[in-house]
Amino acid sequence: MILCLLAGVVALRLVGPGAAEATLDKPPGPSRTELSSPVVVPMVASQGRPVIEAMINGKGPFPLLLDTGASEPVLNPNLVDELKLPVTGARKIGDPAEPEGIAARALRVDQLTIGKAVFTGVTAVTWDGAGHFSPGARGVIGLALFRDLLLTIDYPKNEIRIERGELSAQDPGVVTYKPGPDGMVRVPVTVGSITVDADLDTGSPANVSVPKKYSDELALEAAPVLVGRARTVGGEFAIYGAKVKGEIRIGSVKLASQALDLHERLPVANIGYRALRDFAITIDQKNLRVRFAK
Repeated sequence: MILCLLAGVVALRLVGPGAAEATLDKPPGPSRTELSSPVVVPMVASQGRPVIEAMINGKGPFPLLLDTGASEPVLNPNLVDELKLPVTGARKIGDPAEPEGIAARALRVDQLTIGKAVFTGVTAVTWDGAGHFSPGARGVIGLALFRDLLLTIDYPKNEIRIERGELSAQDPGVVTYKPGPDGMVRVPVTVGSITVDADLDTGSPANVSVPKKYSDELALEAAPVLVGRARTVGGEFAIYGAKVKGEIRIGSVKLASQALDLHERLPVANIGYRALRDFAITIDQKNLRVRFAK
């Protein structure tokens, strides 16, 4: 049985005590970031997901899943209780198919530290079942934390790098992306003869995954077959496997494998660990660019 987090946690709405609901165009990042020089920290793989260590409010370190399919940090309830983090409001979260399917609690983290990178004034979320989505970790770190920085997830070297700077559109392997409504990195993926938008999702141990509705448009070597089941914060669903006749590319970057996953739940395609593990991936959120380097 395959159990994976194909799409990360999406924080869309904050309801403050006694205040009107406000839809968030972008997930909130830290109020302040201290980074005087590049930071390099090791990462380990937990079921194909990158896990790093971080200090929270001076305590830890705690293992946290680094998930580009998530926006804000998500902390397991037992860690929230251990740190006695204050609840600041309510938040609706979910997956792209059901973006407001779960009622979560918003939290205030005074300080989150990764190596010598210090993030102050961080908003996080939790809910009763949050621990099911961070195997081998105490929670999740999403993209919003690194909004003003370059984040590199280097699978071959098993490390992440955090630094200031920007990517050039002319650099080899750079793809310009358009952000999803939750701030996710949504890149063009060409599968054989069709091109679709796909969420870059280090929280997924899967391959390139596309909605099954595209089956009739794809040139496949054989009909898709059931290979297992997957789960997001919104629910569980079937995964079908197939092999594409032709290439699979992210922008101009060709993937080594022609293997493809298909599903019936999510409205957009998804790129997980099995498609990303050969690359060092650098994300520049300020300029909406991502680089895939082998």
